[in-house]
Amino acid sequence: MTDTSKTLTIISWNVNRRKSAWEDIKRFGADIVLLQEATGSGIPKKSDFTVIEPPTDNWTIQNGGGAHGTAIAIMNVDLDFTALMPVPLGFSSQGTIASSHPGQFSVVKLKVGKRDTYLISIYGILKYDYADGALHRA
Repeated sequence: MTDTSKTLTIISWNVNRRKSAWEDIKRFGADIVLLQEATGSGIPKKSDFTVIEPPTDNWTIQNGGGAHGTAIAIMNVDLDFTALMPVPLGFSSQGTIASSHPGQFSVVKLKVGKRDTYLISIYGILKYDYADGALHRA
């Protein structure tokens, strides 16, 4: 018999800027959903899940030519987590996460048993069908 109380279900999904994605993720039954190309529009006003939003205005990746940002939806209210906000390169210090393009990734730290586990939703900027060099640094 499997002990499902110790199972953590994680989904990563490029939502392609669909507002309906915020309603769709409720049906997945996941504990955490890592989102790429997410927008702030469509998030239910009253929700039973927590959204870790990108640290950018209008949910766009700064310097990314209009690409939309990443987000993390914590669906399981019983999870012990901390959101870690990336900071722009040049402003980082020990214990922070440097990002070439703020909004490029969202990070949460979960307590899983006695260990810290980091979950990262990342999105790379593509130029001329190639990943921007900032993705390699990330």
